[in-house]
Amino acid sequence: MEKSKKTLKMIGICIIGLVIVVAVNILKKPEDPFKNDDRVKLGYQHVEESDILNSKDYDSYYEIAFLLNELDKKEESIKMLNTLVNKKPDYYKASELLGSLLCEKEMFKEAINVYQNAIQYDPNNYEIYYNLGIAYTRLNDFQKAQEYYKMAAEINAELYLAMYNLGMLSLMFGDIEEAKIYFEKSVDGEFVEAKGYFNLARIACINGE
Repeated sequence: MEKSKKTLKMIGICIIGLVIVVAVNILKKPEDPFKNDDRVKLGYQHVEESDILNSKDYDSYYEIAFLLNELDKKEESIKMLNTLVNKKPDYYKASELLGSLLCEKEMFKEAINVYQNAIQYDPNNYEIYYNLGIAYTRLNDFQKAQEYYKMAAEINAELYLAMYNLGMLSLMFGDIEEAKIYFEKSVDGEFVEAKGYFNLARIACINGE
């Protein structure tokens, strides 16, 4: 009888242990499915094989291109985004990301073409105008850069980086008073506050104040 009680007790302990193990596995945080690069690559290949674009699942295609960029697989991301933009030109999110990646590679003319396409479908997106300003600045086309920074600032009056860049361009063009106006507007921005005040001080020196 005593032996049977011990046996039942052992069985009970085993059952409790099994329940704990199962519970821990259920509650354990799932593994990041994108941590393994090889699996992402397989997913990318699967997308091509299943021709997801023909199924018009553009969001999934974009998300995979976005993940490839996050994994520093820039070339593969650019390839997918180019395909997506050609297939669906009004998918402006893809155009924005593609333009940014092309700028990173210093392919500014190509980036401008992509951004110009995006504007047709999202004409009130101030970030696209700002990015066009950046691209033209890098090409030393300062007149065009100024034009697009102004467009961005007209849509978003709190785009302090655009205000600061406009101030710098105004200084370059010799328009001190206009530069002062833009720098005064830029100082409310966290990232350019110090630079804005510095250039206002420069202008004060120029004006003999």
